[in-house]
Amino acid sequence: MNSECRWLSFRLPDDFVDSYRDQTPPFGFDGLGELVFYRTYSRLKKDGSKESFLDVVRRCVEGAYSLQKDHILVHHLGWNEEKAIQSAKLMFDHIFHMRFLPAGRGLWMMGTEYAHTKTPMGLFNCAFVCTEDIEESLEESFTFLMDVSMLGVGCGFSTKGAGKLSVRKPVGIEKRWVVEDSREGWVESTGALIRSYIHPVENPIYEFDYSKLRGAGTLIQGFGGVAAGPEPLLRLHEQIRDLFDERLLDGRATLDSRLITDIMNLMGECVVAGNIRRTAELALGEPEDEEFLDLKNYELNPERKNFGRFSNNSVFASVGMDYQPLAERSISNGEPGYIWLDTIQKYGRMIDPPNYKDSNAKGCNPCVEQSLESYEVCNLVEIFPSNIKDKSEFLEVVKCAYLYGKSVTLVKTHKEVTNRVQLRNRRIGLSLSGLALFRESRGTHTMVEWMDQGYEKVQYYDGVYSKWLAIPHSIKTTSVKPSGTISLVAGTTAGIHYPEGQYYFKNLRLSTHSPLVRWARESGYKIEPEIRYVQDEDGKWVSQPGDETVVVSLPVHFDTEIRSRGEVSIWEQMKLVELAQKYWADNQVSCTVTFREHEEKEVVRVLEMFDRDVKNACFFRYCSGDYPQMPEEPITKDEYDSYVQTLRPQALEPYLNEEAIGEQGCSNDTCMV
Repeated sequence: MNSECRWLSFRLPDDFVDSYRDQTPPFGFDGLGELVFYRTYSRLKKDGSKESFLDVVRRCVEGAYSLQKDHILVHHLGWNEEKAIQSAKLMFDHIFHMRFLPAGRGLWMMGTEYAHTKTPMGLFNCAFVCTEDIEESLEESFTFLMDVSMLGVGCGFSTKGAGKLSVRKPVGIEKRWVVEDSREGWVESTGALIRSYIHPVENPIYEFDYSKLRGAGTLIQGFGGVAAGPEPLLRLHEQIRDLFDERLLDGRATLDSRLITDIMNLMGECVVAGNIRRTAELALGEPEDEEFLDLKNYELNPERKNFGRFSNNSVFASVGMDYQPLAERSISNGEPGYIWLDTIQKYGRMIDPPNYKDSNAKGCNPCVEQSLESYEVCNLVEIFPSNIKDKSEFLEVVKCAYLYGKSVTLVKTHKEVTNRVQLRNRRIGLSLSGLALFRESRGTHTMVEWMDQGYEKVQYYDGVYSKWLAIPHSIKTTSVKPSGTISLVAGTTAGIHYPEGQYYFKNLRLSTHSPLVRWARESGYKIEPEIRYVQDEDGKWVSQPGDETVVVSLPVHFDTEIRSRGEVSIWEQMKLVELAQKYWADNQVSCTVTFREHEEKEVVRVLEMFDRDVKNACFFRYCSGDYPQMPEEPITKDEYDSYVQTLRPQALEPYLNEEAIGEQGCSNDTCMV
């Protein structure tokens, strides 16, 4: 037994784990899944070697059962070690064979000392904060988003606080603020600056001292990453001051939706620039707020182009509204997305009667698969039906996946307001991923049958285990997340989406300093500098090769014949969302519905036809191959075969000496709703 993991109270027997050492993990896509796993989720051990997949599975299972055991023992509820070991062995087997996986946050953080003893918030995928009570919370809405973003938790926010606070010029004696070299130091100093402009009484002039902040290139202990020095925080403070001062000069002395969104997005830019975490945000605004709707119109607002990309922008829609004006914008640039909050608050699954369990929900996470109250966080688990042999095994996997998710709800974060919601709601998100592949291979009827019976089984187990743990039933339990790199590890399609084709290139981005670039080069893979867009001297946006990131093209194919997303009509995609919302997801189904040029007029009709049956929607013009270095680039079978013949794959082990990059909240750097 590994004595290094002293923070874990539960351990699997060594001989059981050792029995899997000769088994090869079923990584997906001929090595791509293995590469993604080692790049993203395999942590460095104390001896400098990388975790194997077996190590990570053990860490995750032992971490989840340690959370259960600690909870049971603290509350004197009676722990049965032998029964727990048998249950944990079953969970271990299902994860090892990739029938289900913890979401990226879990694979990366569960079972680590950092998550279990220092900042458990890092175990959660996503969060939401509503600005509706900003008159009382003041800067707290902003600092909450910055705080969780620095821990890699994707965060949505609303602009409900627009118009509720006046903006004032700081006055009085200048106060010196020494910024502490910590996450808290960054967050608290930024909060103080915002408060100085919006608090009706306390608004001193702050002069920040950044001398304590570590220099660029210093390792960030515990959570990983390399410090970028004080520059990103200094720039954020300057930008926030400029935003407020420009408002006052223009005579607009009100905190409006644009100012709220600008500050939140600039925080996201700071987190990324500080090399602390990647980030994802969702901005939720009102459908009649023209300024909010134009925030991503960079012809009108060119100054936002550098930081506006850090959030998806959606609106609070209402059933039966006139969708035409908004749909024209969605057709043009993919935003806004649509969220029917009244429906979210009223329903679990759409096939079930209204239950109003989620009446306090205020918004969603950045990818919209989880409805959330203000300051609430959520955790996600991914089940892969296409990797499961039959319905009986599926229902067994559902039990293990549920138990993993429920275990995470036992965590207490460093945020009291978050703990209060968490203790009450115990919300989880058991997600089905690879639904397109499953449907194509086994049919729609089987898919619906598994979803419906699987959901009922989740509710049964929630009753059993909530009683055992002596905690409330989970307010909601199921969703469909967009997935991301996790689906690559497992070798299936992402979420409910269809792939780019039966054959395609997956364009993977790597730091130029990563030893995996040398692995890719020596293996014969195509490598290009990442194309970035920058402003020239005339202010025009032009493309140029980057010098920090390269794009590696890895070939992908499906053994099962499957249509590309460009071959599936807008109506069929939306019907799939409806079926999943009816029979599986009591939270939401995250899906970006793509449309071809001849389907532009269908967007309004689809919204009118489905707004009573779904909780959210987002549309994006199908643009396969329209831009260089797209995440997925379709190719023919001949192109695939020709490319594969040129490869000379090298073993990964000699190149595995860097820390995992981890994964931000939901799935990717930015979520598509």
